[in-house]
Formats: sequence, C-alpha cells, structure tokens
Amino acid sequence: MNQLIAAGVGVIALHIFFRALQTNWPAAYFDLDSSIEHIIARSPARYVAFRLGPVFLVALFIACTLVRYGEEPYPSVAAMVIIHLGGTSGRAVLEQLQALRGGRIVRWPLVILAILVAIGCAGAGALALLLQSSLSGMIPRPADLAAEVWGGALAAVGAVYLLGLAQSRQSSVDHALDNAKGDIAPALWLRVEEAAAASGCDVSLLGAVMVLENAQRPQWFRRLERVKGRLIKAGTYGIMQAYSLHPISDEASIDKIAERLSARRVPSHDEDKSRLEFFRSLALELNGRTAYGDDLASLYSRLEEDRTQ
Repeated sequence: MNQLIAAGVGVIALHIFFRALQTNWPAAYFDLDSSIEHIIARSPARYVAFRLGPVFLVALFIACTLVRYGEEPYPSVAAMVIIHLGGTSGRAVLEQLQALRGGRIVRWPLVILAILVAIGCAGAGALALLLQSSLSGMIPRPADLAAEVWGGALAAVGAVYLLGLAQSRQSSVDHALDNAKGDIAPALWLRVEEAAAASGCDVSLLGAVMVLENAQRPQWFRRLERVKGRLIKAGTYGIMQAYSLHPISDEASIDKIAERLSARRVPSHDEDKSRLEFFRSLALELNGRTAYGDDLASLYSRLEEDRTQ
C-alpha cells in the first residue's frame, strides 16, 4: 500500500510542477515574455535538466522514503516514471500519430525528442534508485518535510510575483534581440539584407521573423530537424522554419521566406489598427498563432528603430 501511495504522490508532484510552469515548448511556440520557456529553449543542456531533473529528484525522494520504512522502492519508482511518461512524452507521440492518420503534417522532430526524453526519464529514475543509499542524507524525513514545503512554497510565490513585476514585453523584446546578436551568425544577418534587396521585401520584417524563429527553434533544435530529414525529407527547416520537401540550409530558408514576404507592405504607425491586423494575419500564415504576431510587431518596431539611428 505504501508503494502505491508513494507512486501516486510522485506522479502528482511532477504534474503540479510542470503544470505550474505552464510550459508547452517545443510542441508550441512561446511568447517572448515567457521567461521560463525562453530559458529552457536556449540550449539542449537546459532542456534536459528541466525535463529530467525533477524526475530524478522525485524518484530519489520516493526511493529514500520507502527504504526508511522498510519497503522496496523499485516498483514505486518504475510506476511513477511510466505514468509520468504516459501523460507527457506518450501524449506528444500520440498527438503526432493522430496527425498522421488525419493527413496533417507530422512534426517528426517532436516525436524524436519525446522518445529521447522518455529514455532519459527512465535513466533518471534508474539513477535515483542506484544512488539512493549514497544520497539519502540529502532527503528530509516526512516529519520534517511539511515545514520545508510551506517555506519553499511561500518563497516561490514571492519570487514569481517579483519576476512578474520586473518583466515587461519591451524588456522581453530587448532580451530576444540581445540573444539574437550572439546566437545568429553575422553572415545570416548579411543574408537577410541581400535576400530583402533581391526580393524587394521589408528587411526589418524579414529580420524580425528570423529573430523570433531563432528564439523558438534554436540552432540545436534545427540540428535535430536535419537529422530527422535524413529519414523523412519533408518538413520545416532552417533558421526561418521554411517548409521544404527536403532539408535546406539556414541561408536557403531566408531566401524562401524573403520571396514569400516580397509583396507585403507593413502599415505605418498612423494605421495602428491595420498594422496590428497585418502582423496577426501574417502570424496565422507563418505560424498559426496570433500571439506570435504581437511579438513580431514588437520586434519589427525595434529593428526599425535600430536602422534609423
């Protein structure tokens, strides 16, 4: 009975943690003012730590607690990991298989990533079982846990509140651009200038799309897409996430989107309503989300300001 309760507690703890953070990346694009998802997306190491770290810690807590009560920890940890994966990686794979049956585009990199995460979570659970005797001193006893949980909860609420006060959309846009200057090679910025001149599209609009897509699909994720492309050719590729029947380079993706945007005119600031509708309409076309358009409009305005200075 204790083993069943422990597995249930572990599943609930993981669900609350991931639910509280409201992270849907990489299955869905995030808004620029979503600081948590932006941090997660920046590198594969951060994403792995975010996905596997909580599983390891919860599994370690379950294993140490059960051993203290003279119970076998292996069944509980295994059950917790399996149920957790069923509701996360398993659901992600199932959604893509349903898209395949419905004739919609399947995002195979997400399937690959979900499988890798599932393998990693299983490994995290196994590692927790392996190290439980060595790390048991780090795990509080249940009698001491309640006070620590309440103190930690209050501290977390205060931290989230202060983060919300400090965060603004403009600071998020500035942050995204600062990151882009370090992440995006100068040659790609030059390619944007050349492609815009060749196609006649708005260079700031093309640059804004590149910055936003790079934030959502950083270089490490694009490498995963190219790996997928060796087996399944069609998909979105490159820094601009341009659809192609075969893998293409970052430069080729810039050229494709430049041609697509060549006939678009961004309304002036005097046409505020039309301007917002323009970016939201373009967002639906490129990404399927109107919130993407708000970020695109903010980035465009900032790039325009930089060009006139």
